[in-house]
Formats: sequence, structure tokens, C-alpha cells
Amino acid sequence: MGKKVLFMLYATGLIMALIPFKATPSLGGVRLPSPQTCRQCHPREYREWRESYHAKALSTPTFRAMFTIHNLEEPDRPDKCLYCHAPEAKLLGNEEELKKRVLEGKVKDGEHGITCVICHSITDAPETGDSTVPVRLEVPSLPPYHKVRRDRLTTSERLCSSCHNYNSGHRGDVPCCTINREWRVTSFARKGISCQSCHMRDRMGVKVPSLWGRIKRSLFALTYLDRYMDDRDRVSHRFPGPRDPDFLRKGVEMVLKLSRDGDKVTARVEVLNRAGHRIPNGCPPRTRIVLKVLAQDERGNPVFTALKEYGFDFRNANGFIPGTPWGAVERVNENFLEPEGKRVEVFEFRVPGGSREIRVRATLTYVYIQPPPPEARLRMQQMMGRRVLSAPPEERERVAEEVQREVAIRMKAMRILTSTFPDLKMAEVSGVLRLE
Repeated sequence: MGKKVLFMLYATGLIMALIPFKATPSLGGVRLPSPQTCRQCHPREYREWRESYHAKALSTPTFRAMFTIHNLEEPDRPDKCLYCHAPEAKLLGNEEELKKRVLEGKVKDGEHGITCVICHSITDAPETGDSTVPVRLEVPSLPPYHKVRRDRLTTSERLCSSCHNYNSGHRGDVPCCTINREWRVTSFARKGISCQSCHMRDRMGVKVPSLWGRIKRSLFALTYLDRYMDDRDRVSHRFPGPRDPDFLRKGVEMVLKLSRDGDKVTARVEVLNRAGHRIPNGCPPRTRIVLKVLAQDERGNPVFTALKEYGFDFRNANGFIPGTPWGAVERVNENFLEPEGKRVEVFEFRVPGGSREIRVRATLTYVYIQPPPPEARLRMQQMMGRRVLSAPPEERERVAEEVQREVAIRMKAMRILTSTFPDLKMAEVSGVLRLE
């Protein structure tokens, strides 16, 4: 059996060596295999990846909008964004070329971004998270056609930590994405439930292979070819996350309990975070989870409504809130749903006389980027005004024109950020309290 497996693998490698090699444009002699190359033998994985936000990491309207704002503030540091959204920049040194293409809107889905060869060629990933994580590529001309890494690192959360566990900010010391460091202190880590256990499988948890699966894995290991083990029945390369409605709903549970004391009604809402990290989390500023409670009488007339928000903001060095991840000096307004934690929110209200029943509905909604409050726009206008006034008199007209262009660019980018992705319902519960 072992010899058959070895022969089949060698024969496949020989055939693949004859297939034309497609590569990403290279610099300095480095050639990166394109996902189109992988597609020839891995069509299922390619289709899944093509639908993922790894494939679209450089091409979504929201990334372009954020990158545009970043370019206004730090035009000389495109690497801050590109080293995670297009890791090839670390190898090819083509930051300026990619920067130009992104700003001009010329990057297509599946072009550049986080490709197959990047994740399957990482040789190490530090625990603390480092966007400059070393990558080694092995693409020999003789069979086996390609060498990709498939070891403990491939299935470990450390593979994800370089881009999902990092600090940013004005001095580089502000927690931005803290998913992995939060995961480490949960029962998920103790049970071996890694990022891939949830974000690459239909069901959360560690899948136990069948007897034949264990035998096959042993044969591959005995021939030192376990990195070529076929895992297509175990994982998905769609990498669902918070922009996937079905996946999002798996992350929370909600319970509503109603009670009455005279004409006062108490609505107790319990929200359980089933994820292995805080939610919401990540780089985009103003990401929110919003809990809305609505009470109506038997005729549908509103009696009570309330909102509760979970999330955080950045504060920039100039005191501006909400700030940007790259310009932040601290994280403020923190209010998270803790991993494996239950948040209890209590709402009290009085019912009007003559009401026979109260119907209460609690809805939990994910908002990708919430529009900044009106006072934030006012503060930005004041800051821009001070910038004009602080310029020498002979330069003020030119500076005023620059400020107007910058404000227009920022406003357009913010409209894109707050309108591209729809709000997604995470959970909804309802109850009826009879008053008679």
C-alpha cells in the first residue's frame, strides 16, 4: 500500500512537471506560482479560496478606501498594509507598484492578495505576531512538482498570528488585532481548537479522522510525504468570517427573560459569545455589534426601545476619535463580548395603563463599520481649518485647496467604508408578557 501511494504521488508529480507553469510577475529573479497554477490540480480548493476574503484582500472597495486614507497620512509606508494584504510585497519588494494599482482601482479579485503559495510556504510565525514573518518558497523544476508546507505549523494558530495578532498605532505599541492572544487563555486553546478548527470547517471543533484516515496518514508519514496528505474532506479554503451571515450566527447565543413588578417590566437579555476570542475584533475602526431591544403593546405601538453597543475606538495623537489604526496612541471606548463569556444586559421600563400584553424583541446586529458621530466630522473640519490658518499667509490659498481635496477624498472613502457591506443579523429572540 505504501509503495502504491508513493508511486502515485511520483507519477502525479511527473505529469505536473509537464504542465505549463504560471507565475506572478517577478522582481529580483523571484517567481511566485499563481493560484491559477494550483487550480490545475486543486480545483475545489481554488474555487473555495476564490470566494474568500483572502483572495480579495487587496481588491475590496473597503480596503481601497482604507488604503486611500492611509496614503493621505503615511504615503511612505504602504508596507504597513501590504505586508498582510499582499504578502508577496515582502518577497518581491513591489510595494510602490501595488500601491499605485490599489489606489487606481486596478487590482482584480484573486490577483495578488493572500495566495496559496504564501500560506503554504511560511516556515515560521512568532507567537507575538509579526507582519514580516519569514517566507520560504520551494518550486523545483523536477518532481515533485511543488513543495508546500503541511506540518504542525500549517494547522496551528501561529500560522494566522502574523496578521491576526499585532500591534499598530503611532508608535507601534497599540493593540490592533488581538485575536490570537485572546484565544490562548481560553478553553479552545487547551482543547486544541485552533483558528482553522472554526474558520476552515463547517463545524466547530477538532475532527477525529476515521480508521482508514489514520492508516493513510501513517503511510504518508512512513514515506516522509505527509505534507502531501489530501485534506480536502476535512477543511475548506473559504475561510468564513464576520461577513458570512451563516458563520456569524454560529458565534453567539441569546436568551430573553421577562418579568413584571406592578407597571414596571424588566427585560433581561443574556448574550453568550461562543467564539474563541473577543467580538468584535480586528483592524477596521468603528466595527460594532449592536443590541437593540424593542417593546410594543398588543396593538404594535412602541412602548420602549434601547440600544447597547459593543466595540472600541482608536484615539489618534491629535486627540481625534475615532482615529485610525496606524495613527492611534491608544484604544478607547472598549466594550467587548469576552470569549466564552456571558454578558447580561437589564432593561427596565413602565407600561402605559390599559395595555394587556407587552411584546419584546431583542436583536443582535453586526455592523462592519459604523459611521462616525456628527461631532467627529465637526472636529475634522476644525482641524483642517486650523491647518489652513497655521500656514504662512502666502501659502494659505494653496493649502486651502489641498485641504478641500483631502476632505473630499476622506468623505468619499468613509461613504464606501460604511455602505459597502450590509448590517448582518447575528441573533434575535422575542417574548410576550401578559399583563392581565
